[in-house]
Amino acid sequence: MPAEKQTLRVVLFGASITAFRGALQVPSLMLTDRLARDGVDVQFFNSGVPGNTTSDALKRIRRDVMGPRSAPALVNRLSQPARVA
Repeated sequence: MPAEKQTLRVVLFGASITAFRGALQVPSLMLTDRLARDGVDVQFFNSGVPGNTTSDALKRIRRDVMGPRSAPALVNRLSQPARVA
């Protein structure tokens, strides 16, 4: 009996570069399309919040990355100043 194909779950955690913004192709959409072409079944949880600072992100990382949807995470903090208030 063939092995059941499993869906890879990944959280994308970041600020505006990660967040959905209308018709703009954000990383989760680009990665989903690219991986699907290679036969990889992946489900991304987009956890981008525009304008978030590092301090803001630290307040929500437990909920957004380590919460009920816990999965491997890609963390992108390069688009906003790395400042902690």
